Amino acid sequence: MAGIRTGTKLTTVTWEKFDTIYKPGNEVPASGIYKCKNCNREITSNAHPEDNTFPPHNSSSNCKNAEWKAHVLTDTKGNEFINK
Repeated sequence: MAGIRTGTKLTTVTWEKFDTIYKPGNEVPASGIYKCKNCNREITSNAHPEDNTFPPHNSSSNCKNAEWKAHVLTDTKGNEFINK
C-alpha cells in the first residue's frame, strides 16, 4: 500500500486503464505506482521515451508471475492529468 505525507493533495481521476493488466516487457502507459495482482508488490514505473517497459520481479521475489495493475498515477508532466 502506498503511503502519503499528511497534507498531501491527492486528486481522484477516472482512467479506463486502471483495470488493465500489464506483463513484463509491456509499455508503461502512464507514470505511477503499479501493484502486482498476484503478490501485491508495488513498483514505480515511468512513461518516457526510453526504457519505459514493465519489469519482471527481481530474483528475490517468490512471485514468478508479475502482472502489474495501475494503483496510483503520478503527474510527472505537471499538467494535472489533462491527457487522461
